[in-house]
Amino acid sequence: MRAYVEELKEILSNEGKLYQTLLELGKKKQEIITKGMVKELDQITQVEQSLVLQIGKEEHRREKVVEMIRKEVSLRDDITVSELIFHLDEEDQIVLEEERQKLMKILSSIKETNDLNKVLIQDSLEFIKFNLNLLTRTEETGSYGQNRGRNQATQRNNLFDIKI
Repeated sequence: MRAYVEELKEILSNEGKLYQTLLELGKKKQEIITKGMVKELDQITQVEQSLVLQIGKEEHRREKVVEMIRKEVSLRDDITVSELIFHLDEEDQIVLEEERQKLMKILSSIKETNDLNKVLIQDSLEFIKFNLNLLTRTEETGSYGQNRGRNQATQRNNLFDIKI
């Protein structure tokens, strides 16, 4: 069982590093989004996708290791890492709980960063939509005189009929 516990420590540490990198990329995206640097945003997104795949592999490893420890300690099937920690010796409990806490803190920061990035992207899209509407709207200037009815009917002709 000792080898499984050591592997679990390693996996949690690896996940922490991967998530930390993901957090740093998320913060870098904030600047890129505000500057409208689409090409750079695409590059960061590709790197993020690679990290997510690596994180998925680590999580799969973690699930296997937790299952092996669970079987050796004879615990129920649906046990979490948090619950599993309490069934280990004190030294392992401390180390694993620290790794778990670091991971939870990083995940919380990632959520906050992603929420802010979502708002920034929505604001950018609204700004683009606003500018597109300004560019595609043609209005006739006169609203008085003989052709008043015709002017009102044709007042908002759009060159493009699109929505973002």
